[in-house]
Amino acid sequence: MNSVEPSGHDRAEDIYVIDEVSSFPSSGSESGTELSLRIAALSDVGRTRKHNEDAWLVQTPVFVVADGMGGHDAGDLASRAVVKSFSELANQTVVRFEDVDRSVKGACDAVAMLETNDRGAPGSTVVAAVLTEQDGMPFWLIANVGDSRAYLWHGGELEQIS
Repeated sequence: MNSVEPSGHDRAEDIYVIDEVSSFPSSGSESGTELSLRIAALSDVGRTRKHNEDAWLVQTPVFVVADGMGGHDAGDLASRAVVKSFSELANQTVVRFEDVDRSVKGACDAVAMLETNDRGAPGSTVVAAVLTEQDGMPFWLIANVGDSRAYLWHGGELEQIS
């Protein structure tokens, strides 16, 4: 599974890139159309924090970015709990809406079960793009919780879609 957990220190190792090409064959497509993806993931601790609280999952058909909430307790644990919840979708041939809904709810439940202290309850945002199938054709299902957003890059334009 291609997933990344925060390393916890501000060094070059906190930046990761995954570069691969995947295919998603459409089972119902008469033309045998395949969707090719070029996938990359990058995380940087930034200039404000000393500890990276991001985690992500890059495993066809699910792509997740979880941003642990800085300033709260255990943001890194929260983001990893979110990614773990979605990891059940990795490598599935067909993912249904109900599967994604279960992962979102499972992520919320997992974060809620983390211990809290005086810095506040742990939290994480999440944005997920799940490649599923509708009428035999590839179809993107986008989910987000919090202020992490999904964008569509098409024709040289960037459009916020969540």
